[in-house]
Amino acid sequence: MYLKKFLLSFNTIEFKNLHKWAIDSIDLSPSSNLVVSAGRDSLLVWNARDGALLKTLEGHLLDVLKCRFFPSGLVVLSGGLDMTVRVFSVETGQCARTLMGHRGPITDLGIIDKGVEVMSSSKDGTVKRWNCGRAEYVHSWDFESGDVNSLSLTQDANMFVVGTRNGEVITCDQRTNEIVHRFNIRNECTSAILVNENWYAGTKEGEIVCFDLKSRTCSSKLKTSRGSITKLKFTPQYGLISSFSDGTVAAYPNIQASPHSSLEFTGADCDPIYDFSIVESTLFTSCRDKIVRKYNLANVFD
Repeated sequence: MYLKKFLLSFNTIEFKNLHKWAIDSIDLSPSSNLVVSAGRDSLLVWNARDGALLKTLEGHLLDVLKCRFFPSGLVVLSGGLDMTVRVFSVETGQCARTLMGHRGPITDLGIIDKGVEVMSSSKDGTVKRWNCGRAEYVHSWDFESGDVNSLSLTQDANMFVVGTRNGEVITCDQRTNEIVHRFNIRNECTSAILVNENWYAGTKEGEIVCFDLKSRTCSSKLKTSRGSITKLKFTPQYGLISSFSDGTVAAYPNIQASPHSSLEFTGADCDPIYDFSIVESTLFTSCRDKIVRKYNLANVFD
């Protein structure tokens, strides 16, 4: 039995004046002192404590759909509707590299080790691994399964998993560039992640599927009533965290043993949470309502 706690809007800090339009993506730097957020109007770097704008990163011709910090916290990787992946310096705000080769909008990003190589997925149905120094891709996977909606790497980056519009969850080995396993979950996969010997997938219909790669069997399914799943992330401390199109974020400590969430983060009034980022005990969410919400999870169960 799990004790459920709600972190309501009055327990959060809201940043309301950064973007004029919906905020599609957000990431917290490894040191937790900087935030990068992306939307239709801009790509911004700002202070995580008080929301003070530090840099506007210019270069994308259309909406910026994804943004991620490099491990150093001094470089930002972004992907846009203009089909490009870009590398920006946080210190100068300048675009250092433009990676061109996709034929559709960028849907997700991954960073390998310190960032010499990065990865991107696209609505063109492919995933590409890029060499940032040479500004060219070194390998491309075409899964022939419709849009690739999500991309997630293991911590050592040896493996990655994608979720596709056609409902496939596909696991690949970077060392051989080969597909290890593919499985159709029968609903559009909006997010997929690898955790040890399992992958977790979220669907447009609000279902979370857990698959055991060792036994090649589906070990659990959870049907939620929160709308589409927009992102999944696993943390050792809080378990599986999922954001939803109804404006909530929930943490499931052991979804294979219990369907109950232990934490629920509210504040958005039925507006979808498009992205979230968590570092240690700090969680940031980006929402269609143009508001970034910051939650402090420290001592939440005390």
